Amino acid sequence: MLTHHTDPIRTATTLTTSRCVEALPHDVERSLQCPNLFRSLAASREPRTVAIDFNPRHQGCGAITIACTETGISERRPLRTRHHSPWNLTAETEDGALVRGGSRAPVFALDILLVPLIRPRRPVATRVGMFFRFVPASWWPVHLEGALTDLADLWLRRLEEHQHSSAEHHR
Repeated sequence: MLTHHTDPIRTATTLTTSRCVEALPHDVERSLQCPNLFRSLAASREPRTVAIDFNPRHQGCGAITIACTETGISERRPLRTRHHSPWNLTAETEDGALVRGGSRAPVFALDILLVPLIRPRRPVATRVGMFFRFVPASWWPVHLEGALTDLADLWLRRLEEHQHSSAEHHR
């Protein structure tokens, strides 16, 4: 499920999605460190609206590329990863955009949050939340939100599959 929030005062947009993974948070955190988890798929014939490659390790580097097929404009910005805790990381652009109210916000940021789920008579699971925050430029494609939704679904599915295969391997 993806929830869309638009903040009319700041002209910033946040997209939120999450998925329950049947594993302990520290196991999911280890899986998040897998460098191939967040790599883009092999180049396809169709140009992608958004491609995000980032290294989930602390101080990892990566990039976001946004492309608009209607205008032919494409832009690549570096991403830097910071860990606020073992269960909370942010990858964001270092440049900021001036938003309403005179403050600055990263042009693009991705937050990943792991929340333990304690359930009666069942093993502890983890809610993996992904939050995309961005201040769109006027030329950015109108279907960027759909592309980010698809990317988040892909990453969460990969994480779940990686976690499942890791659990099978340790049995």
